[in-house]
Amino acid sequence: MTAGPYTVTLWARWLRGTSLIIAHGEYASGPHWTPPPPFGTNFSGNSMAAALRMTIPLDLGTPGAENTVRRNLRDDTGSDNLGPVISEVEHSPPAPPSGLPVDVTARVSDADGVSEVRVHYREQSRLGEFSSDTMFDDGAHGDGAAGDGVYGGRIPGFPDSRRVVFYVEATDQPGTGRGFPVDAPERTLLYVTQNFMHTPLDSHHILLDEDRTAELNGRRVHSNDLLDGAFIFEDERAYYNVGVRYRGSPSGRKTVQYRVRFPKDD
Repeated sequence: MTAGPYTVTLWARWLRGTSLIIAHGEYASGPHWTPPPPFGTNFSGNSMAAALRMTIPLDLGTPGAENTVRRNLRDDTGSDNLGPVISEVEHSPPAPPSGLPVDVTARVSDADGVSEVRVHYREQSRLGEFSSDTMFDDGAHGDGAAGDGVYGGRIPGFPDSRRVVFYVEATDQPGTGRGFPVDAPERTLLYVTQNFMHTPLDSHHILLDEDRTAELNGRRVHSNDLLDGAFIFEDERAYYNVGVRYRGSPSGRKTVQYRVRFPKDD
């Protein structure tokens, strides 16, 4: 480097803690060198050093105050209790043959303790009365190890080509319940009984329950509104709550082509 002044620029954003930045070249021990104003004090023996101050924003948020999500929950339900958290819901096998019972598992947790977990199910459509079965975390219902937070239950077998809608509901010790999906039974999970044919080619099935199938076939073909459904890949994995509609140009939608939108976490 040649002798003379140099200008060094950088971008920095204050998040927390001190607002002081020490900018310098390779550190060198020795007496502090004080650069001329407005650069301030040099904290290194290196002459290329300066103390810089970041701007601290005036709006620092509300640390320690009540979270707006909790406040909104209390306003909507009258309680601070969210209820059990349900995740990792799966059914197996993804495409069961006719007559075969289907195992359902779900991970359920709650700070107040879980009182009960049930799987609700019915044929063809979400509209109507559901049957239900208790799910257990005892290591004896396809749920893995006992006490690991994963609950297992069973849906009985159905005849061939039956669509089965289901959802999981859990209740904590204080009595607050929550479902998966959270807006069940307006939205549910879905599979169809069928004798799956294995081929060298990848195969998939796009599923809608009975009333949403009627809606898709009865509405204007150019509608872009997504309907809640499921996507079964091979007999390996089920994707729940995908959005389904016809796709293509106005002329192309006269043939069966689908637009499928997967949830972000899939």
